[in-house]
Amino acid sequence: MRLRRLGEALAVLAVAATVRAPITSIPPQVRSLEHTLHLSSGAFGLLTTIPLLCFAVAAPLPVSRLARRLTPDLTVLIALVTLTVAIVVRGLGGTGLLFLGTTLLGIAIAVLNVTTPAIIRRDYRDRITFVMPIYTAMLAIMASAGAGLSVPFAELTTHDWRGGTLPWALLALIAALLWIPAVRAHAAGTTTAYAAPDLRALLRDRGAWAM
Repeated sequence: MRLRRLGEALAVLAVAATVRAPITSIPPQVRSLEHTLHLSSGAFGLLTTIPLLCFAVAAPLPVSRLARRLTPDLTVLIALVTLTVAIVVRGLGGTGLLFLGTTLLGIAIAVLNVTTPAIIRRDYRDRITFVMPIYTAMLAIMASAGAGLSVPFAELTTHDWRGGTLPWALLALIAALLWIPAVRAHAAGTTTAYAAPDLRALLRDRGAWAM
């Protein structure tokens, strides 16, 4: 039992390690992207904005009718696999794949941003004040790592932006593999940990508008 809980905790930290570096590894590569793909400043600005737009647009996906047919754990696993594929697609070649991969990446991370904290609240209800700060700290550490390590990775490998972004696919794949036992362990549980939000009530909530 204790070993299983340790494995689940490591899987949660692995997820936290995957959801910032794929985004923050792009801005330091601006010169390389301009040189290899001839991106204009406007195109580069759009590229870095796409994940943020995806966060807003795709955040409701975990409470959509389709997602409610899945367990939260399976939703996370699908998002991690999608993230892995998206990072690889982004680094395969031309401008079209760059933008397609970035869009898929943003959607996958948006789902993980919403679903993983809900799973933490479900599984660590009595220790959430201990687990959530660690999860949040991992987000911050890996955001910095993505920005700080992307250029050294590029110089050590392909000598262009691809070498600075592709290694994060391996991290996402490892997180997906670590997450598989969680999917199996909760397969017999309820199909969802979410209640569909009442949008009209949310729009009337002053606290929500303040946030």
